[in-house]
Amino acid sequence: MRTFEFKTFTDSYPVLIQTLINEGKSVSPRGMDTLEISPVSIIIKEPLKNVIFSDSRKLNYGFMLGELGWILQKSNDANHIAHYNKNWLNYSDDGVTLNGAYGQRIFDYHGINQFEKAFHQLQKDPNSRQATIVLFDPTRDYQPTKDKPCTNLIRFSIRENKLNMIIFMRSNDIMFGYPYDVFNFSTLQSIMANKLNLNVGIYTHIVDSFHLYKEQLSWANDIMREERPIIYGPLEIERKFNSNDIQTFLNVEQTTRKMIGLIDVETIEKMLLDIDSEYWRSNAAFLALYNYRKMHYNQKTLDKFKKLITNELVFILDRYGEL
Repeated sequence: MRTFEFKTFTDSYPVLIQTLINEGKSVSPRGMDTLEISPVSIIIKEPLKNVIFSDSRKLNYGFMLGELGWILQKSNDANHIAHYNKNWLNYSDDGVTLNGAYGQRIFDYHGINQFEKAFHQLQKDPNSRQATIVLFDPTRDYQPTKDKPCTNLIRFSIRENKLNMIIFMRSNDIMFGYPYDVFNFSTLQSIMANKLNLNVGIYTHIVDSFHLYKEQLSWANDIMREERPIIYGPLEIERKFNSNDIQTFLNVEQTTRKMIGLIDVETIEKMLLDIDSEYWRSNAAFLALYNYRKMHYNQKTLDKFKKLITNELVFILDRYGEL
């Protein structure tokens, strides 16, 4: 197994891309030419620094937070996530739902909230080796479907009074999947650690097929050539929060996605100010800004939300001037 160790996810990104270019073996699953390393273990020492910055890759950060909200709402609604990235509709078997939706499998797996079960296991026995979340479902995933989950298993453990997390993936591509997956999963790690009143430990990302599509080689080389200023200033804000903070984040996501024009801006502002956690208030404000900009509201309205963003997403607004 090829093993890598990094301080942050942003540190990992150019190194992993370069390694795939230099060492990746040519394979063509489903006729798609890729450069692959198999298997791979990526260890991140500071997983709370989980937003990848790249001028050339320039992620869709509204989608990044929108997908987090979609997962936390245990949704499999294809149109919900397509609001942030319409390409997801291509993976729906029926135009309505997504078979591999992580949120439903994590929080409502055949009626079982696996996240809560893992929490109670660790709460009962901090030394437990049994806190496991299964995402692969043979009853659904060995059937014909456009959307088979790339992640198979999640493991939590408490060691040295910190919460560690391991993700096991069958497949992960460096350009489209990795930046969003690590944000979502490390945020789940943060939520679990907060529930257990622990600090976050290490994050380990294990992938059987870690790959780069050959058609993206030019794009990948652009990333390798770019200057990479790493600005982490606002990242050190307090990460403690309560369940109401996350619920209000989800309420802001739902309201600004579905009901813009029916609810006045001042109501959304009040919802945001009701979030005690600076980190989660910033995430909610960024989503509100994204959705109001999507509906072409004026700059004065957008500035109401922008001033409430104080976490690392400030870097995106300052550097790119877009979402």
